[in-house]
Amino acid sequence: MGLNLRNKSEAQRGNYYLLTGSSAPYCVQTFRIELTFSSVAKTTERGYLKVQLQYESGEEGGWEPLNPEALDFRAGEKIFLVFAGAWNLGGLEKVKAVKLTWTFDYSWRRPFDWLRSHELHIELTIQLEELSNRNPAQFRTADGKLDEKDTAVFARV
Repeated sequence: MGLNLRNKSEAQRGNYYLLTGSSAPYCVQTFRIELTFSSVAKTTERGYLKVQLQYESGEEGGWEPLNPEALDFRAGEKIFLVFAGAWNLGGLEKVKAVKLTWTFDYSWRRPFDWLRSHELHIELTIQLEELSNRNPAQFRTADGKLDEKDTAVFARV
């Protein structure tokens, strides 16, 4: 991407993400989260996920959206999502817990959505990694059931 690149042959192909903060100095820590939806629930839910990181210092990052567009969350499916966290609170080694919340995507085009359970069933262990060093960490919760607008807390294993 231009950093210390002397010729084009040194460039590596791959997916690159450019995420910036909304205010100066615009630096962010980039994370990737891996979620597996439990096969306990037999329905597909559609909506938006948000994540918040809690640090050892007691500080919390802001609620970061994981998907700007509504996604279908299917039982048994594994998804990987990239998000930006606060750069000044520390890296992955300083993260004590991960909070998740979600909201259902209501649409007038799907009038029978109100019949759905509005519950996500996430496996008890999730994985979080910093994209800059690729060392994943495991986080675990006691109950993987996540009702709409509730918050599930996953503590570091």
